[in-house]
Amino acid sequence: MLVLIVFFWTAFAHAQPLAFPERSVRVVIPFPAGGPPDILARAMIEPFREKFRQALVVDNRPGASGNIGSEIVAKAAPDGYHLLITPDTVITVNPHVMKNVDFDARKDLAPVTLLTRISQMLLCHGSVPAKTVRELVVLAGTNPLNYASGGVGAPNHLAMELFLFHTGVKMRHIPYKGAAPVLQDLLAGHVHCAFLGTPAVIAHIKSGRVNAIAISSSIRSPMAPNVPTVAETGFKDYEVTFYQVLAAPRSLAEPVKRTLAAFANEVLATPELQERTLEPMDHARVGGSPSDAAHTLAQVSAKWEKAVKLIGLSFE
Repeated sequence: MLVLIVFFWTAFAHAQPLAFPERSVRVVIPFPAGGPPDILARAMIEPFREKFRQALVVDNRPGASGNIGSEIVAKAAPDGYHLLITPDTVITVNPHVMKNVDFDARKDLAPVTLLTRISQMLLCHGSVPAKTVRELVVLAGTNPLNYASGGVGAPNHLAMELFLFHTGVKMRHIPYKGAAPVLQDLLAGHVHCAFLGTPAVIAHIKSGRVNAIAISSSIRSPMAPNVPTVAETGFKDYEVTFYQVLAAPRSLAEPVKRTLAAFANEVLATPELQERTLEPMDHARVGGSPSDAAHTLAQVSAKWEKAVKLIGLSFE
């Protein structure tokens, strides 16, 4: 009888889910500090501590278009203590265009929730005599132009490559390490054009140092309502929107994924985070369940798979 009691008690104990989290949680950001995923992660540190009485530790691991940091999480134990906040491109674009990668983000990462949705603004230095998409297309047909990006495979690189494909424009690509040096050299006139986030450039648009040409998404930015979308200028098939994704290693238990998704949704919905973080970054809150995120990312991945084949885009 004693043996049976011990057996059933042991089985019962093992069947009980462990409380989560029981220690600090590491969230990897696969891009440099100061970018949107880094800002979002740091905005969650205090709410995480208040809710779970544990630390949320931000770990920036940039490189290889987000693959270095993403691989760390993809190969970590699926216990909920190793998370990733990244632009969706790591999952939706990189697997289609990058060779010799030791993991497949589509299979090795589990989406937890979509945090925010963002667009990019097409800008040209004030010395470039083009203030509309049509004027830029005509100008590029007779003058050699270049554009800067935050690196090969970065969202602003992809936004521009798709723009060039749809418009037939030719520009020379100059990659940088992150968006900050792109903005610096665009303002200095060292490069002609770039796609960048609206908040970083709105003051420079008002001063006339750069010209706002168009927005990449299907809707205009609340921060620059007079700037048209690319589609509105006549290229109706162009639309580029990016998501910031909270992800974890595959095989993470569903209850833990739901706990993390519920926390992220709760924090994103607070007026304080929206006013202090999302609105200044020109981000729209998304949220949703792990299955919602997986469904959306599968659709975005299929779209980019078709696009990169049309463009002939590939990275080493």
